[in-house]
Amino acid sequence: MKTDRNIILRVWGSALLILFLLFFVSNNFFKHAHQLDDRIIVHSHPFKSDSQGNPLHNHSATDYLLIHFFNTVVFYTTFSTVLISAVITLAHTIISHYNNPFFRFLSFLPRKFRGPPAVIFC
Repeated sequence: MKTDRNIILRVWGSALLILFLLFFVSNNFFKHAHQLDDRIIVHSHPFKSDSQGNPLHNHSATDYLLIHFFNTVVFYTTFSTVLISAVITLAHTIISHYNNPFFRFLSFLPRKFRGPPAVIFC
């Protein structure tokens, strides 16, 4: 059971690492600009270029939206997955230390969730 979980975590971690590396390489090595009306649109994806490095292709407005959507979805999916994994790992670490008798003795966290005793001043 535990080895299956480890295998799944390793595969998932490797897939996220590969996705991040592909996204990183694409954004750093294939960045180019297109002029559309009075705007310059900069984006990145693998492309063929001429001798001056200008792209030999054009995009429609739908293509620009699709590229933007894909980059946004990949970024936010990767970011949220890493953030959720970090939170789950931190929570697992805190809970496992909290249930350990040694750490329970040293912990400042209350074992039972109740209010402090009342103090009465005369």
